[in-house]
Order: sequence, then structure tokens, then C-alpha cells
Amino acid sequence: MKLDLTVMHGCQNRFATVDEDMSPIADSLKSALVLAIAARLDVHGVLFLSARGGLRMRIFDRDGTEATMCGNGIRCAARYFRDHSCATGSHFTIGTLDGPKPVSLENRWVTVDMGRARDYRRLAEERHFAFTGIPHLVILVGGISVDAARAEGRRLRYDRALGAALEHPDGLHVNFVQVSADGSLDVLTYEAGVEDVTPACGTGSTAAAYVCARSGRTSFPVRVRLLGGELVIDARRDSMTMRGPAEYMTPFMLEWPAETTVSQPSDRRAGSWDMIKIVTAGQASASSMESLAGDGARYTWKPLGVPSRHPRPKPRAPRRCSSACNFQASPTRSNDRR
Repeated sequence: MKLDLTVMHGCQNRFATVDEDMSPIADSLKSALVLAIAARLDVHGVLFLSARGGLRMRIFDRDGTEATMCGNGIRCAARYFRDHSCATGSHFTIGTLDGPKPVSLENRWVTVDMGRARDYRRLAEERHFAFTGIPHLVILVGGISVDAARAEGRRLRYDRALGAALEHPDGLHVNFVQVSADGSLDVLTYEAGVEDVTPACGTGSTAAAYVCARSGRTSFPVRVRLLGGELVIDARRDSMTMRGPAEYMTPFMLEWPAETTVSQPSDRRAGSWDMIKIVTAGQASASSMESLAGDGARYTWKPLGVPSRHPRPKPRAPRRCSSACNFQASPTRSNDRR
């Protein structure tokens, strides 16, 4: 089986998209496929898209776990659906595990109705919680480096007592937010499922803007600066909206065995996924199992020409932190790698 993948990004949040109307993937194999893709491409997640029975997006983080929602991912999904004639016009609705999300497009710019911010809690003067499709801890800071955000974000993401108290025992996304004099925000987000500070987080930006507006630190619309670009968060009646770009990157093709069985490790902690094996059906024995990372004969990547049914994009070099961003980049590690 040859699987065509269109790689897209929203503010440098990078996603491989799988069109399940052309290449359906069984639910039992989705996690393994995500791990195979993440082992070969520096993407932050995989979008499984379908237009059958209504437009639908499912998002899996690079660790193979499924998330309920992704703000940057849904902008990419919206552009894909429009450019591939899956949707009529520039205004339509995409189904997610967090419910339906109306979207509107103007060229590469996508506005998403994110719905209401839910379950707000004030935990301390500088610490708040809000659910915007994903559970987010929002911490107000005077400034923080990427390295410090990574270390503190990891600690809080794995704080079991905190997660249990907020009724999200699987962990939280952690946002570090600096409010500027003009009311704009600089946001760094440590994302669960990626286990690192990411270039941008749409649901995190929405939560940060909501918390800062609710606490009187800013007012809508709010400009949010991120490592990978900028978003604009606004409020319309009871809903939050997010506006930002969706871009194409270089497409790829993955050669994937037509029939596979999957053996996954029981230990799903970070770092254990290199033990995953994928073997041809009927050959699932210890002697026949081959390392996914080393099986170059059966799993190969090669460039694929952009399908003629959507506009041919120009590959873009990864962007670093915008010149307006007040956060300091780590001198030893790439900022846009999850």
C-alpha cells in the first residue's frame, strides 16, 4: 500500500494529513501509522481527514495518542478540504471529538469558531485553568526562556495531583504567557502528546487570551505572538474565534504493508515508542519482527509531486521566533521541534 501524505503547517505546527477517503486506515492501526510517520518526518501530529458523511478531522499527536482538538491542525484541515473540493464555498463546518467547528477561509487565512471556553478556574493570582478543546494551564509570567518553559512545563504536565484536581488525570498542556503594554501576548506552550515546547498552539493561544481578557489584563481582539508566527483571538457572543494561516509543505509518499499486525509495548511512557514493531500478517514471530526504524527496504520515504487537484505550493523554510517575540530561544536546541 502506498500512502500519499500532504504535509502542512499552521504557524510552524507541522502535520501530515491522511485523506481517508482515498486511503482508509483501520482505527487499530492509526497509532502505529502515526509513530511510523513521526519516525521519518519532523511533524507534530497526523490529521486523519474524511468528507464522507460530513467533513471530519481526527488528530493524533506524534506519540501515537489521539487528542480531542487541535487549533492549528483544524486550520490545515479546513484548507485541505477547500482546496481538494471536499467542501462547497469558503464557509463550512468540520466535525471533531470536541464537537463541530465552523470555519471560514480567505486564501490561506482561516478563522475557526472554537466554541466556548469551559471549566475556567482561578488557581492562584498568576495561575489559571481553561478548557478550549484541550485542557490548558495558563501561567502569567514576566518573561521566561524556552529552556525554562520546557523544564517547568514538563514538571507541571506530569503533576498527577494537579491533573487529578482539575479532573484531567492524563495531564495538561502548560502555557506561559507574558502580557505586553499594548495588550498583546507572547505565549510558549508545552504540549502533552508531543512532550516539548511547540512552535505554536491554537487551543493554548485561545485559552491564554480568554484568561487574560477575563482577568482584565487585555481585551479582544488579542494578538498572540508565538515561536512560529502570530494568531488573532477574538470573542463573538459566547464563542471564541481563532484566525491564522494554513500552509502547504513538501508532500511525501509512505510505502506501507497492505496487511499488517501491530505489536505495541505496554509501557506508553515517553521514550518507549522506539520498541514498536510492525510485521506482515502471518509472520508475527519474534524472529521475523523487524525494527520499524531500520526497515528501510519496506518503509521508504520519497518526494511526491503535488497532486494537480490542489494549488502547487512553494516549499517554505521553517521560521524561527518572530522578531517581535519577547521570548529567548534556546541556544542548544531547535525551538520548533516537538
